[in-house]
Amino acid sequence: MATSKTNPQDFIQETFAPMVAVATSPGVEDVCRKNNLEFVTLIKPFSRSTVEGSIKDPSGTSASIQPGVCFCDINTRPPPLNVARSYFNEALSSHIYERTTPFKCGNLTIDIPNSSPWFDAWRNTYLQVQYPSDHEFTKHYVGCFIMVSSLDQSPVEQLARITQDVTDMIANNKNKLPKWFGPLPSILIAYGFIHDNSVSHSSLSLPAFEAMKATYGTQKCFFLCVNSQDPREPALHVPDPWLPYLNSMISYKENQQEVENPIEVESAQEAGEKLNASTPVIVHPLSPVSEDPNILSPSDENISSGKKNVNHGMMLSSEDTDNLVQFVNEFCTKALIPHFEQLIVSLTDQVSNKKGVSRSLFSATKRLFGTNKPGTPGHQISPTAIAYSSDSHELQLRKLADLCFMIGLYTAAYNAYHSAKRDFYSDGAWLHYAGALEMASLAAFMTDNAQLVKKMIEYSEESISTYQTSCRYNPFATRATLLSSECLKGKGLYGEAAKQLIRMSGEDSDLRSAVLLEQAAYCFLHSARPVMFRKYAFHMVLAGNRYSKASHKNHSMRCYYQAYQVYESKNWSIAEDHILYTIGKHASQLKLTYNGFEALSALVKRSSRQIPNQQVLYFKDYIMSVKNMTTEGDEGVLSIPVADGKLIQVLLDISQDDFESSQRITASGIAYNKSLVGNYLEDSMWAKLEEKLVHYTNASNVLVFTPTVGVLNDRTKNSSPAIIVKGEPVGIRIILWNPLHIPVSMNDVSLLWSHISDEPVDIPNAAAISSCLPEVTLEPDSSRYIVLMLTPSCVGNLQVTALKYTLQETGSAVEGIQHLIPVPHSRIPYSSHETDQRLAFNVISEAPLLHVSFSGLKREFFSGEVIPVTIHLRNNGSLAISQIVLACSDNFELYIDSCKSDSDKIVLDLGVALLPNESKDIPAKIHPSWLVSSGTHTLNLLFYYTNGNPDCRPRYRLVRHSWPTEILQAYEMDVSVKKCDNSQADMSLNIVVGIQSTAMPESLSESMELYSIALYSQMWKLCSTFFLPQDSTIKNTEDIFILMRADKLRQPLLHTSRVALSCQNFDDEPKGFIPRLNNSLAMENEMLLIVSWRYHDSLHSSTSRIYGQNYSKISVCEENATIGQHIGQESLKSTAITCFDKPIDFRLFHDSFVENKCSSSHNNRSVVLSVTLKLLNRSCEPQSVKVIADCSQLKSSPSICSSFWSWQGKGLFEYKLEPYQDELLFLEAEFYRKGAYNLMAGIEVMAKINDEFVLQNDPSLSSVIIVK
Repeated sequence: MATSKTNPQDFIQETFAPMVAVATSPGVEDVCRKNNLEFVTLIKPFSRSTVEGSIKDPSGTSASIQPGVCFCDINTRPPPLNVARSYFNEALSSHIYERTTPFKCGNLTIDIPNSSPWFDAWRNTYLQVQYPSDHEFTKHYVGCFIMVSSLDQSPVEQLARITQDVTDMIANNKNKLPKWFGPLPSILIAYGFIHDNSVSHSSLSLPAFEAMKATYGTQKCFFLCVNSQDPREPALHVPDPWLPYLNSMISYKENQQEVENPIEVESAQEAGEKLNASTPVIVHPLSPVSEDPNILSPSDENISSGKKNVNHGMMLSSEDTDNLVQFVNEFCTKALIPHFEQLIVSLTDQVSNKKGVSRSLFSATKRLFGTNKPGTPGHQISPTAIAYSSDSHELQLRKLADLCFMIGLYTAAYNAYHSAKRDFYSDGAWLHYAGALEMASLAAFMTDNAQLVKKMIEYSEESISTYQTSCRYNPFATRATLLSSECLKGKGLYGEAAKQLIRMSGEDSDLRSAVLLEQAAYCFLHSARPVMFRKYAFHMVLAGNRYSKASHKNHSMRCYYQAYQVYESKNWSIAEDHILYTIGKHASQLKLTYNGFEALSALVKRSSRQIPNQQVLYFKDYIMSVKNMTTEGDEGVLSIPVADGKLIQVLLDISQDDFESSQRITASGIAYNKSLVGNYLEDSMWAKLEEKLVHYTNASNVLVFTPTVGVLNDRTKNSSPAIIVKGEPVGIRIILWNPLHIPVSMNDVSLLWSHISDEPVDIPNAAAISSCLPEVTLEPDSSRYIVLMLTPSCVGNLQVTALKYTLQETGSAVEGIQHLIPVPHSRIPYSSHETDQRLAFNVISEAPLLHVSFSGLKREFFSGEVIPVTIHLRNNGSLAISQIVLACSDNFELYIDSCKSDSDKIVLDLGVALLPNESKDIPAKIHPSWLVSSGTHTLNLLFYYTNGNPDCRPRYRLVRHSWPTEILQAYEMDVSVKKCDNSQADMSLNIVVGIQSTAMPESLSESMELYSIALYSQMWKLCSTFFLPQDSTIKNTEDIFILMRADKLRQPLLHTSRVALSCQNFDDEPKGFIPRLNNSLAMENEMLLIVSWRYHDSLHSSTSRIYGQNYSKISVCEENATIGQHIGQESLKSTAITCFDKPIDFRLFHDSFVENKCSSSHNNRSVVLSVTLKLLNRSCEPQSVKVIADCSQLKSSPSICSSFWSWQGKGLFEYKLEPYQDELLFLEAEFYRKGAYNLMAGIEVMAKINDEFVLQNDPSLSSVIIVK
């Protein structure tokens, strides 16, 4: 994750390294300037000792240390407010780190920076620009290094003059900058001599150096040789060790008279009071002063000096770098460590001698009677109200603690800080108290003592709180937070570190709040259990907002980008909208056109809960971002409306209208997929028909059948380009979605494509022609589809790439494209090198093209209706068609004279070959299958035609036609067959046909006419012995019965025997034909009865007629019956019609024929027939029986009783039948006209079962009487 490059221990050691001032002669800077460096920067990379030294702690115990030294130019001063702010802005602006690493938290993986150099730079800058305070001594100089060089005219004299100046500065420096650790005896003065080997040999400088040692002592004088590298020799390509320090060091220098009064500065900083604009006191850069957004690129030469991209150390050899390391090591071991040891001993003695002595009467009184609590009401004492003298016990103890801490004696430092903080607490010196707590916390951390971790947390919290509440001085509270957070992170306490960082964010400084909130977010992300990625994202948003206020748009964008990875696709739409819109605005201000376009594109192409007015603003900014893209020369890529790549469909079979006649119906082709379930069924149906056609035409040559795909979608395997023909259009169906709450308008919508061809193209952009939609409007939160046609004009490879259109917005418009990228379904397998090539096509030069249209098709059919149609065929292609074969779906039957067909009569060979531009009409008849019930059905026809040139692709092509129809029920037909025994040689059958007409539309006549009945069988034929009604017409809701006899053939012969019911014939009457059967008829037991009928269409034409044929597949039963034989009571067994599955068995006994002697069938005279009903209780329990012989009271189906007969006399009978008892009931039936009547339909027998009467009738049984 984004962590600092240094660990907390090294960071604290570098922050509180002993500070040594450096005073140099002009010759020293001349020597260093040859390497583009100053002496302080020259020695900076080597300022930590590489050898261990020994020092005694206050208790006298020796300890090994490797101290570091902070060398600073003696003329360096903390910068004023405006310059310091420029340093802060420079630190962040110059560090934009783009390298990221994936970080996994749960199921979420996000990219975060490997490190945060901008924070390290800001933190280092913050710690360097602080003014040294009198309540602590870590930022006071403990020594001074005076340097002269061999280039000086008189090095010894120059050294003496500089020494005198430094001595005067230390002696007269009360309340002035720089700050010193104490009076002159406690300040280490060391002397150095630097020799330039590029000018002369080092031996020439030895006399002057010996004179220095004789004057100032051997232990305080050091010699350094540099510039041994010949500049004429090629330089070594080594990393520049000075560059990181040059970019992070602050060296602000100014004349003494320009420095503000240090006393006022100190008082203002310690008191934390808000200064007036006229007060000439420089407060801390993070004081509550509004940030100036224009201060981003500092112009002060002190800021930019030394940071140019130049080479450093060109004249330093490897021996010179070793000399620099040795120079620092000798200074630390010979001068610095002994001096620190001497100071520690001296301060320890002073503290011991003054232990228990109060500073003043005031402090003694406070210790006895005062209530000392930081921030206690009534005790708000100014931090500067208590001033300690320089030799006071409390300050001497603080000095001792600081010395131990700077040199690395952390246990001794912790004990001293702990003692000092009690004294400061007792005196109410809250600034000193907070400082002691801060350093005690750091010392506890550096001791690496697990028992002091709790103290470390408590002291750090109290120090920060005291700085904020009692001292009201945020700069030191911020410093304490920066140091404490590193300690907490070093101990793995990321939650505590985040709390401290968040607490220091406030309204007084946006820049400080931004960097601290960002670091707090990383702490949440680095928490072990749990990983609080939502808090991470939230605080990243807060940091981005504060960066934006501080005018650091780059860092603000980075924070928003990192937060968006968490909020993306989590249904936090409002948060996503805010992030994306802010990124878009920042990118526009930073001239990052592409970033702004990407953010705003993601904003508008997703659903949102924003109000329409807000989305209008989003849409305007999005249009502007697209315009900016086009202005910079990039293509304007549009993201709205959204084209769904999964739902892109390609229609390869385009239906073309018949321009010869508007009355013709053009073959529909295959439709776009609208319902997944329906598509699977439809695709399977077409595939089965095609397979039958392929096997019919190719016989046994087909090993593996692959169906032709008419529509390419996400569920088809599109691993290779589809083959299309030059000049034939293909349709692209695209679903467009408008996610906004405002309407979106598009103009001039067309397709873009790319073309690769071996043939030269006269006009480069004419390889294909796309249709254009002039205007498309999408309503808010809606989807709609568009269909665009693409017609190839050249042979080659054609690829549809994008959708081109003009996006309209109120007052403006932008033209652009939207790339079309097909997305396959997850269940369709693709290998690693395969892609979805749904929009890629291979254009061939020529192929036959069959155009099919129809005349005579209707939307509404009657069940069994025979529809004469004409199929119009035309070859619009450039090649001949050698064969045309037609297949029909099994819910309809197609009849064409003199056409070959397969065994199932599904495939018909039209026997037609067409040359280019040749046409032919084929008459045909369409008939709904006799197995199809009434309702909605679709007629599907598949035309298969082969290429006249067998070497050309494709070998065959298809034309599909789907025609939805509504099948109406013309009548209901019931057929029963009984064997009769009145023939001795050949068996005969009695066939009873009952037909009832249903309600007809108003456009048809009121009556249906039966004009023929035929029997299709292998063993049976209709004979002349039959009963036929004189009038074969049936009015609406009437029924008719026909009694016929069939005789058995001597030899099996599949034939049709036909009986005419009407003597009137018409020329348009269809000839009889046999329907398609699922299986062949049995030799003896099965036959097919064909009833032919016709209606007159009186609405459209007086001569228009509708013909139909209905079928009934019947089986021969084993029971016997006769025609014309009288049935008496003595022959019960031979005439029984029994229902065996009910407890009550009943039988009707009557004559089969009765003669009405009236000549007219419509007179008022009637004939009465006696009928006997026998009831039998076949159960072992008594049964209550009810008999209804009244047609008007029947509950089962009154409509089947004709109005030309009725029962006479009593109509309701009730009996109590004992087990196996029978009962006879005598009835009379009266008939008013000639005809055949089913008496069984006029009676109901019910038995009482479980207190409810249950019908005992069997609907399959009938009892027919013929009235002549």
